[in-house]
Amino acid sequence: MEDRRVGREENVRVYVRVRPLNKNESQGFVKGTIEIDKENDSIRLNNNEYREYEKYFRFHGVFSEESSQMQVYQLVAAPIVDTVLNGFNGTILAYGQTGSGKTYTMVGDHSSEELQGIIPNSFTQIFGKISTSAAYRSFVVTVTFLEIYNEEIKDLLAPNSDKKLVIHEHKKYGSFVKDLSGFTVNSVQEMMKLFTKGNKNRTTKSNAINTRSSRSHAIFTIMVESKNRNTNETTIGKLNFVDLAGSERLSRTKATGDMLKEASHINLSLSVLGNVISTLVDEKASHVPYRNSKLTRLLQDSLGGNSKTAMIATLSIAEIDYDESYCTLRYATKVRYIKNYVSANKKEDGLIASFEKQIQELRKKIQTIDDEQKIKRQKQYDLKMKINEKKKIEDEIINTENTKQELVTKIEKLQQKIIVGGINLLDKVEEQKYLIKQSSSELQTIYEKNKNLEEVLTNKGKEKIELERIYTSFRKKMKI
Repeated sequence: MEDRRVGREENVRVYVRVRPLNKNESQGFVKGTIEIDKENDSIRLNNNEYREYEKYFRFHGVFSEESSQMQVYQLVAAPIVDTVLNGFNGTILAYGQTGSGKTYTMVGDHSSEELQGIIPNSFTQIFGKISTSAAYRSFVVTVTFLEIYNEEIKDLLAPNSDKKLVIHEHKKYGSFVKDLSGFTVNSVQEMMKLFTKGNKNRTTKSNAINTRSSRSHAIFTIMVESKNRNTNETTIGKLNFVDLAGSERLSRTKATGDMLKEASHINLSLSVLGNVISTLVDEKASHVPYRNSKLTRLLQDSLGGNSKTAMIATLSIAEIDYDESYCTLRYATKVRYIKNYVSANKKEDGLIASFEKQIQELRKKIQTIDDEQKIKRQKQYDLKMKINEKKKIEDEIINTENTKQELVTKIEKLQQKIIVGGINLLDKVEEQKYLIKQSSSELQTIYEKNKNLEEVLTNKGKEKIELERIYTSFRKKMKI
């Protein structure tokens, strides 16, 4: 196994969300098979017909059917999004059977702010954090959006999204997709517009379980570059949102033709992902099979590499989905034991330095034009100069003025790409949402600290009880 253990060791955090019964399931009087214990972040899975197969699972957090989108966001995503602005990589991925609520959790419903998913909620947090950053920090935010459909990579933001893209390897930065289009954005609205455009281009179809089933794995990536102008230090954080296509049982989805081919590719890539996960938690393994699929090649940093990663597994509470729920929970349990090695990404220069250099060069050109125009205007006042010569100089001044305006426009466009900290980038509604996120995030941090302290105290208490038991036993032996 390649040794990538550089940085602080962190386990992947795993959460489970249970969706409520849908109309068809409710009408059929289907009994639930999942019992949630929120206090212990655990799930008990049972089959009413075969109680001896009852299973118990514990995770970093569980969400019942009543959990809101914001509650999920605060616990799963907000802590990771915060760190990305300081140069750390982050990944949030959703896994589960088709129709279990992955896309709803990640994307949500745009008709209501309360129903927005993890991805749109992150936009407000990112630009809210930039707005409250120190004025000596500059930022450039870039987004990309791709899907892996039938093991082919497509650019969801390109005019010709049918073009097949190829993964290349970089010695320092790992796997990347060649010719994938990236867009710099400087507002929530710009980012939302691009995300909505890409999401519409994603491949979806209807099957017997889900009326809008995702037929591809989608990865929406936000790159946040930050430059501290006091120290001249540049950091680059990469945030991946991974919405995996749902695992499918062909006997249930009734897939045929193209959908059968799609389902085969989906299940195969998820199987390879499962093999990678199993290998990562096996201390004796000597090789991780990342290269066996395009999905796992792109997730090398997210699983076992340099990334703060959270996985949210989605479940259906319906009894008919017992087998799929059991497989999802087993899958998620393994992911809990994956260790990542996290460190901030620091560079001597990046996009900000490149943009600043271009701006400086354009300003020099403008200065040269200004100097030339000054000389030409002085010539116009020469009384001996003929009228036609003066007209020629006037035309030259007009032409150079047009060129100057073009350069000024280029500078303005480059400056728009660089966001300066401390400038409010949110409207009143977005600002209110950001403040709610921040206060909830602080409460969650306090909750996590208290919970960790309780665990330490519980363990200390167990140690004390064990020592007392040993001591009592020893005294009894001495009396004998």
